[in-house]
Amino acid sequence: MQFRVLIVLSSLYISTAVSAQGLLSIYQQAKTTDPVWLGAKAGNRAAQEASKQSLAAFLPNASLSGNTTSNFRDSKSFNTFIPDRREKYNSNAWTLSITQPVFRMANYASHRQAKASVRQSDIELAASAQDLILRVAQAYFDVLSAETELTSVKAEKKAIARQLDQAQKRFEVGLIAITDVHEAQASHDLASAQEIAAENSLLLARVALSEITGEEYRDLNQLNDEIDLLMPDPANIEDWVERAFENNLSLAAAKSAVEVAQENVKIRQAGHYPTLDLVATGGNSVSKGGNFGSETDSSTLSLQFSVPIYAGGAVVSQTRQALAELEQARQSLKQSKRATERQVRNAYLGIIAGISRIQALKQAVISAQSAVDATEAGFEVGTRTIVDVLNVQRSLYRSQSDYQVARYAYLLNGLQLKQAVGSLSEDDLASIDQLLKKSP
Repeated sequence: MQFRVLIVLSSLYISTAVSAQGLLSIYQQAKTTDPVWLGAKAGNRAAQEASKQSLAAFLPNASLSGNTTSNFRDSKSFNTFIPDRREKYNSNAWTLSITQPVFRMANYASHRQAKASVRQSDIELAASAQDLILRVAQAYFDVLSAETELTSVKAEKKAIARQLDQAQKRFEVGLIAITDVHEAQASHDLASAQEIAAENSLLLARVALSEITGEEYRDLNQLNDEIDLLMPDPANIEDWVERAFENNLSLAAAKSAVEVAQENVKIRQAGHYPTLDLVATGGNSVSKGGNFGSETDSSTLSLQFSVPIYAGGAVVSQTRQALAELEQARQSLKQSKRATERQVRNAYLGIIAGISRIQALKQAVISAQSAVDATEAGFEVGTRTIVDVLNVQRSLYRSQSDYQVARYAYLLNGLQLKQAVGSLSEDDLASIDQLLKKSP
């Protein structure tokens, strides 16, 4: 029931189904449809505007204001020879003001902060591009791993079904005990349950891949039977750690974040500094009231000097806040450095261990196949039980599945190591795509 619900949910989630595709083609689609990547690009475009906004603070600021006023005036005279008067007239005025900042310490700090923010955004965009490569590869190989598991379980179930059929026939003629039939039936039931779980895992892996591109992939190109197992070059883990400290993008972004926080402290401290502006104003006012209307033109040019004395403690509090944020950024940088080193060591050691594991599992498959052949032959002559046969068959299929999954893990570790040192690119994905063969 749960499996059927997942099928329905996935059909609602996935927009379209496409034919078998390789790793590189799916990545090309992801570059145009992945919301995370597209969001990162939009965020970078927004960050680019910060530099332009900081430059605006150094340029003149002009404003034009105007007004028109309707005036009503009643005049009463105590002189009998002068009549009372009621007047209605308009007054119009406009003023143009231009302010040129001469010295504002906060503006200089804001401009440096804006440039640091743009650098940080550019680095984060590059990191997001590498993250997309790794996410696509991870999701792709997760699907292949799930397919491998399902294929193995189905093959095991099929083999157990044959053994169950043989066991029933042998029991009917009195060659084996009923317990052997029960053992085969129990193994068949377990394999059926494992098949349902494997189908469910495959469905979820496909949904995870479709989350990146919005499309469903029923068949993916499979990994070639033979791939070159290459050791990391240079073969020194410390060299890789040093390269990562110099080039890792997440680490570089964390360094830029510290620069941004440092400039923010200077911006807040600038609240204690005086400011100097050059201000020019010009205006015109017209009044048509009374016996004589008037029109006045005016213009001024002045230097305005301002010294902040007290702002209720806000500047001091904002400075303390900025210093705390700077310390937070420094601690994040320290954590990023540690995480980078861990990523390098995990990926490097994963490659080394992966090569040994692949070689060992390849031999294990050969040995397991020999064990199956020998055990089945022994079962035919009565020296082995049905349990022995089921155990060696299970070991064979488990070894075959582990062998394939280990090869996927080896390739992913290679990509993760390159990401850690900041050198991961689309070419690396293209190289892996050459190792994939079209699904039959």
